[in-house]
Amino acid sequence: SVAEPNRTHIRLRSANRDECETLLIRRQVAISLTYRIKAEPVVELSAFLTEAVIGSETLIPVCGAGHANTEMNRFRAGTLRIIGYPADVFLGAAITRHVLPAISGTCTVSVVTETGLSTAALQLSQSGLGVAWVPEALARPALVRGELTNLTDMLGGIDMDLVAQRWATTTNSATLDAWSRLTQAV
Repeated sequence: SVAEPNRTHIRLRSANRDECETLLIRRQVAISLTYRIKAEPVVELSAFLTEAVIGSETLIPVCGAGHANTEMNRFRAGTLRIIGYPADVFLGAAITRHVLPAISGTCTVSVVTETGLSTAALQLSQSGLGVAWVPEALARPALVRGELTNLTDMLGGIDMDLVAQRWATTTNSATLDAWSRLTQAV
C-alpha cells in the first residue's frame, strides 16, 4: 500500500523575535523559529514553553566582488558605507550591538540606505552600494559564483542559533509531527 502524503498546512510569517514570541504565547502560531545571538545570555524560558536549537547561522558582511577593493580602501581610509537595517528590526539591533562598536573606533560608518529585508540588503550590496551583513546561507550561492566577497575577516560576523519554540503541553498531532521533523533534522 502507498502511504498518504502528509497534508499538514504550514504558513510562514516573518516578524521580529518579540512579535514571534507574542504570537506563540497567544497561541496564534504553533511553533516559532527565531535567531538568537550566541554571544548574548540566554533568557530563561517560560515553564509553559519548550525549545530546541535546530541550527546555526552566521551574519556575515558582504559586498559585490567587483567593489570589495574599493570598499576596503574606503574602510582603511576611515569610512565604511553600509546597507543598514532599521534599529527596531532584529538584524539592525544585532549589528548595532555586536558589529558597530568594534569598527566605529577605526572608521566613520555611513548608512547609505536601510531595508528590513536581508534579501534586499544582499542585492544592494552586490550592486556596489555598500557592505551588508546578511545570513551566510543566503549569501552562499553568490559567494560560490564569485559575485560577492565575504569581508568577515576585516569587519567581523555574528554567530547565531536558530531556535524553535512551542507550547510544552501541546497535544496537537500536526504540531508534534512538525516539531519532531524540525528537531530530528539537526
